Amino acid sequence: MKYKTNSKQKRQGGYSLVELTVVVTILVLLSAAVIVNFNRGERIQRLNVAADSVQSALRQMQGNILFGLEYSATEVAQDFGFEISNNGQSYTTFVEDNNSPTPNRTNLETVTFASGVTATNLTVEGVSASKIEVRFFPPFGRIKITGVGTSYNQAENVGVLFDLRLDAGSGNIITKQVEVDGITGKIEVR
Repeated sequence: MKYKTNSKQKRQGGYSLVELTVVVTILVLLSAAVIVNFNRGERIQRLNVAADSVQSALRQMQGNILFGLEYSATEVAQDFGFEISNNGQSYTTFVEDNNSPTPNRTNLETVTFASGVTATNLTVEGVSASKIEVRFFPPFGRIKITGVGTSYNQAENVGVLFDLRLDAGSGNIITKQVEVDGITGKIEVR
């Protein structure tokens, strides 16, 4: 006995080669965009970490004086400070004891920035400097600023401004600006 075949057979479902090619192309383009944005985000994060580290170090030195932190068990701190150089890839925090006439300086910490981050455009009251020292003095956190290469030596009531710069490749430079107001003591990153 012969079986009848249905002349209206169901057509097999599926995707054509063109449809599959379009979907794969879209997925590749989306993946590439995500990877590029991820790399850019990682570079921006490195710069943000450096800026936050600088701001934190400055505030810590300021806080040490305001809270009366001592240099040692027998010595009162004359000042706590922060030092950074132009085109430098690190900064140093320090303390000086109260030995007159020449205080002894002790470096507390030297922090190196992440790869590609440098300090640039160091200025004291708009005057370019090769190195800046910001010192906080007791009892109320009075600020004295020295700009190497400027006429400002232990100057009070002056401001400091410098950039943290990251070369993000392809000529793309990303910067964060750090400002220390020598009058109010405000430390700001923007």
